[in-house]
Amino acid sequence: MDTFGWNLPKTGPYSKILEVDVPGEKIRYALLVSYNSYIELVEPKEGLWMKYLEERGEGAICELCIRVDDIKQARKMLERKGITPMDRFNKPLKEKYILAPSGARYFYLPVQKTFGTWIEILERPWAKERGTLRVHTCANAGLKR
Repeated sequence: MDTFGWNLPKTGPYSKILEVDVPGEKIRYALLVSYNSYIELVEPKEGLWMKYLEERGEGAICELCIRVDDIKQARKMLERKGITPMDRFNKPLKEKYILAPSGARYFYLPVQKTFGTWIEILERPWAKERGTLRVHTCANAGLKR
């Protein structure tokens, strides 16, 4: 990917390939940066993203991410509009947010309200860059460490 200027950040929690290994979901992912744009590559091993990969194929855009300054404030605003934040399995979120291995806080919008597109609302406490859109793509092509 570095041919096109996409690289892992040099510092911070996304400076390495991360893994999620929880009941029902196993993925590896890398957040690549080029100037002020981001793309996250997801390598599913088990769970919802694996099913998505099998149904739609490699390279499919599987998620959009909207970064916010305050996840709790974003949740309140959405709930006032009748939108219930969801977990990674599209079930109503019981906690205030999901805590990622990187320390980021996030939740999803219900796919029934987004015409099947996964939309993640994300707060990265260490980087306050509101409004940045991140695109996730799903692949089974093995991320290199």
